[in-house]
Formats: sequence, C-alpha cells, structure tokens
Amino acid sequence: MLLRRQKLRRILFASLSALVLSVSAAAQTDHDNIDSGRPLSFDDAEAIAYLGKAVEVGFAGSFFRNGSPGFEFPVTLIWGGMMDTQFEARLAARAGQGAGNGISPLDLSVLHSFRRETRSGPAMALKAEVQLPTERGDTASYRLRGIMTKAAGQYDRFHVNADVDFLPRAREGANKALLGAVLGYTKPIGYPRHFDTTGLAEIALRQAQRRGDGSILSAGIGVRRQMTPRSVLDIGLQSEIVTGRGSNSIPLRLILGYSTGF
Repeated sequence: MLLRRQKLRRILFASLSALVLSVSAAAQTDHDNIDSGRPLSFDDAEAIAYLGKAVEVGFAGSFFRNGSPGFEFPVTLIWGGMMDTQFEARLAARAGQGAGNGISPLDLSVLHSFRRETRSGPAMALKAEVQLPTERGDTASYRLRGIMTKAAGQYDRFHVNADVDFLPRAREGANKALLGAVLGYTKPIGYPRHFDTTGLAEIALRQAQRRGDGSILSAGIGVRRQMTPRSVLDIGLQSEIVTGRGSNSIPLRLILGYSTGF
C-alpha cells in the first residue's frame, strides 16, 4: 500500500512538473525566434509555442529622399492556436506626410510550419496574409510567403522568404501581382558566454508597384535582446539601395520594438 502511494505521488509530481514547464514555455518569448517587422522584414520557419500568446508593440520612422518623414506605431497580437501554427493580427497608427495620417490596413495572417529542420534539409513554413482596408478608398491585398530556415555551422542560420503579393483592384498602371524575396541571416552574439542576444541582417528585392518601374533592392541590420524570459527588445535599420523609376526611396528606416509573452 505504501509503495502504491509513493508511486502515485511520483506520477502526480511528474505530471504537475510537466504542466508547469509547458505553460512556462508557452509564455516565453525567444530572441532567436524571428517574426517579420521585429525588427527586419523576414520570418523564420518556426511558429510560436502551442497555445502561446504574445503582443508586439513598436515604432518605425521612414525618412524619404524627397518629402517629409512618416511614422508608424504598430501593435501585433500572436497566438499559437494550433500545433506548429500561429495566428497574427496587426494594426498600426500612422503619422507624418510620408506615411499619411490615420490607421493602417488590418493585417491578418496565419503561419504554419510543416517541416522541421534536419541535417539534410531546412525547416519550411507557409504564411498567408490578408490586408483589410480601414479607410475609404483603400482596397484589400493578399500575400503568400514561403519560408525556409537552415543552420550553417554551429550557430549561424539563413532564412529565405519568397513572396507573391496580389492586388486584385490595383489602380491603373499598377501591377496586380508583385514578386519579392528576402535573404535573412541570424547569429547569436556573445556565445558561449552570453545567450541573450541575436544579430540580424537581410537583403531584400521586390517589384515596384507601378508597371515598368523596375525593382527595389534594400538591406537591413538589427539586434534582438532578451530582457526577461518573457520579453524581447529589438532595434533595426533598413535602407533602399536601388529603387525603381518614379519611386520615392527610403534611404533610412528606423525600427524599435518590444515583444512580451503571456
């Protein structure tokens, strides 16, 4: 009888420990788990932990070559509603002539990771997005993004994003489908003495919105710093190196953000 009670206690203790650890893991925000906009434009192929929740807030300032700067204050909610799947909702307040005053379109997306990384192949995910207009005169747009993530060496990771944007009601002279690609790179900074910071870099190429305007090439660097087990601070800089004809280029874009899990 005594042995049965001891065995039952051990089982209960192990079950409770596993539950506490799973809840704690779901609440954590990892500096090495990369989402678009925090702070650069690429995603990695990993979804948030199952049933995990996070909120991301930030600031972005775009300084145009010709014209006044524009500013954005985005808020993003992330939920791991299914295994290997995360749902996102993003909205941003805009200010300044460069961005236009008001509210950005409501961005809803779902990312599903359908292949984990192995020695022979990369992790793979697919992300589908829809932008719903919040102001009169705007139209809905859609994006499909394929994502691959692969480690190189002990700590380095490369991320390849391939995009197709659909604008069914594009204005006259504008493309209704736009292609784009991003090559991202992440590397922990301070290993093996520190395990709380990740450096990022990217090169991105996308079609200009208007037909015949060519393509836009941009580059960016950034840092994500783990502040607590549940919070991450990020900062990034982006610049358009080559712009299509007729485009008002952005020589400097500053991104600041804060993410927390709950």
